[in-house]
Amino acid sequence: MAVTSKYDKHIHCDVRDMRSNQTGHNYRLWIDKFTDEEKTFDVYFYDLHRDGKMIYHTILNQKMFATVPKLYFGEYRIEVKENGEVVWEYTTDWRRKKVFVRLETEAMGDLLAFVPQIDKFRKKWDLELRVFHGGASGNGLDFIKSAYPHIEFTQDRTPGNVHKHIVVACNTLRSWIEPGKKPLATSTSGGDDHLFAGREDEIVPNIYGKNIWQQIPLQKVASDALGLDYEPIRPEIVLHPSISTKSNFGNKKYVCIASQSTCQIKYWNYGFEPDRKRDYGQGWREIIEWLKAEKGYDVVVLNQFKVFGNEKEKYGQYNEHNFGTIKTNGDTILKPNTSLYDRIIDLKNCEFYMGLNSGMSWIAYALGVPMVTIMALNKREEIFGVDDPLIKTLHVHDYNKDACGDCFKRYTFNRRWAWCPEHEGTDRMYECTSLITPDMVKEKCEELIGELNGKL
Repeated sequence: MAVTSKYDKHIHCDVRDMRSNQTGHNYRLWIDKFTDEEKTFDVYFYDLHRDGKMIYHTILNQKMFATVPKLYFGEYRIEVKENGEVVWEYTTDWRRKKVFVRLETEAMGDLLAFVPQIDKFRKKWDLELRVFHGGASGNGLDFIKSAYPHIEFTQDRTPGNVHKHIVVACNTLRSWIEPGKKPLATSTSGGDDHLFAGREDEIVPNIYGKNIWQQIPLQKVASDALGLDYEPIRPEIVLHPSISTKSNFGNKKYVCIASQSTCQIKYWNYGFEPDRKRDYGQGWREIIEWLKAEKGYDVVVLNQFKVFGNEKEKYGQYNEHNFGTIKTNGDTILKPNTSLYDRIIDLKNCEFYMGLNSGMSWIAYALGVPMVTIMALNKREEIFGVDDPLIKTLHVHDYNKDACGDCFKRYTFNRRWAWCPEHEGTDRMYECTSLITPDMVKEKCEELIGELNGKL
């Protein structure tokens, strides 16, 4: 509420006055031209999340505007002074406003991480909320829509007429440039390309949150952007009632494995050789044989493709994980080209899951499935943000403190398939996961099996 009504009709902000917020993601205050008399105003923004600390000050004349230099959501007290006297004041009130949230990611794992925080944001302010996500579609988005029915998901990135346009991003889509090229210059076109001007050999500050996104749990990227106090929230997945959740394999006791991810550095690279163009999953093969022959499990491989990767890139390769050729006791069941629904049902009914830093691991986490994960870029607690005894993580620094690892904290992620920022093309390439041996993985499996047996 304004201190005085003297200028209440002439001073405006986005929170109170609905405007088409097509390109600006900031908090905007503007002053009309309402008199021929020269007037000068001091404008202050105070961050209520930082004990009311002043974060921005500017001087405005009539027919001018100011935007707070923060792209993430927050709660602010805005104060306008004339000749040292407060003539207008407003505390942001987001209750029952229209808000558009744009997710700058195409990854299923990112979507599952972000949506619970977005729903918490919606509940906090009782918002009318639209969310753009350009990656997951079809059945991949349906089970998320069913779990969060009060959020309108859209494939249209146009915000429309909203009070606030918020971007939730990890800055990975355009935050790096190719070596030898100049950083992107400031744009005058009204777009936001100028916001992504980092090099692949340096950390890019998170323009959408309060912390460097590489160094915090994935869900905290969203809570930062949305002005929430951080707490990890397990995502929800709801299948349509018409879909049977009965096991596809009757009473068989089985383990699910997903050995694929979005680039080679996320793979389990045990036995990796830089000049080899095909990898046959040596470590995974040994684990599958052990699970079947010694532990009595069948193994269901949830990989979408039998072969995945890029062998045309220098030091790139194809990962030919056709584990159906393994002939030990029990079955190895491949599920290429099956629906995501089908793989979710497999996950719901398995004893435990084994995987990587991938969307499938986030689906397993959402379902509450016990898991063993091999992490290269970050540790488990920095991905899921939880300390769950039924989530066992293999990280190279648990075994070798001097090994290269956690490069995600030091470099902006490059989407080249064979990216390895410090050791590409050397015998240390991908040592973050190549130094993890099958015996180490078996040990974590034994720990998890012990935890599960203790709960029976």
